[in-house]
Amino acid sequence: MMQVVDARGERCTVPGAGALQVTDADAAVARGDSPRALHDGTGTTADGAAVDVRVLTRPVRTVDGTTAALSFALPLDDVQDPLDGLAQLLAAVTALGVLASAGAGLNRRRRTRTAHPPRQPAHQHRPAAARRRRRTRPARHPPPRPADQRQGAAAGTARPRRRPAELARPDETGPVRETVALHDVVARAVQRARLRGPGLTVRDDTRPWYVPGDPASLERAVVNLLDNAVKFSPPGGAVDVRLADGELTVRDHGPGIPPDDLPHVFERFWRSPSARSLPGSGLGLSIVARSVAESGGTVALEPADGGGTLARVRLPGTTDPPP
Repeated sequence: MMQVVDARGERCTVPGAGALQVTDADAAVARGDSPRALHDGTGTTADGAAVDVRVLTRPVRTVDGTTAALSFALPLDDVQDPLDGLAQLLAAVTALGVLASAGAGLNRRRRTRTAHPPRQPAHQHRPAAARRRRRTRPARHPPPRPADQRQGAAAGTARPRRRPAELARPDETGPVRETVALHDVVARAVQRARLRGPGLTVRDDTRPWYVPGDPASLERAVVNLLDNAVKFSPPGGAVDVRLADGELTVRDHGPGIPPDDLPHVFERFWRSPSARSLPGSGLGLSIVARSVAESGGTVALEPADGGGTLARVRLPGTTDPPP
């Protein structure tokens, strides 16, 4: 997957190359504040499937001389599988090296014993006086260390080893918390939905709403909801998006969700039997549920009047912009 990011953090996707979530690190590269960014994230393939990816963003110069960035991404499975295979190969090579070293050491010791047999002591018995002197010699003890040194050594032994920051997984650092203009997030997702469903009518009615949360996670959640509505809409159908008073609704006119499937739609990797022939990984709605919960909100799917599905997201926030 590949896309261009401008200095404002806006992305421009390449036809047939999917789309990636823009992070603050990517925007910093586009502004020229950082030489590059390498991180894990989430993207959407050209066929609409949500995937976890490894993203590399490098700066570029546009034709008019302004700064921008180019983001490349590979699915994490494509990155991790070769690494797992390399780790197994290295473990096997290391084991063979240990065995070879041990065998060589044994052979050297055998050759040494053959060439230089152990010498017998010149005197088998020592004088009794020497033995008495050895028994009466006072035992030596190491000098006592100050109390603070003893405590420091004990503390150093008990202290757990810290994991280097550069080896921590991105999800261990926790989500970013800042005020997010949800109406702007919805507007970008609507624009994307119109591009992904050129034969559909995507109607939107959004009012200002500011919520505390992670901008990238919230945008991913809204994009996944609209992508889901586009995927299940019939040709020439319509998708209605509305944001007012902290409630976001996305309504499609597709086949709807069977009642028996509704309790499972937010489970990770779960896919309805009727949707298993369609592109997707079963992660889209689980990502929505997690992102909304991180912002203190709720999400639910329900049958829509007249057919189709209505997604309802409630997020705490305010109509007043941050100071």
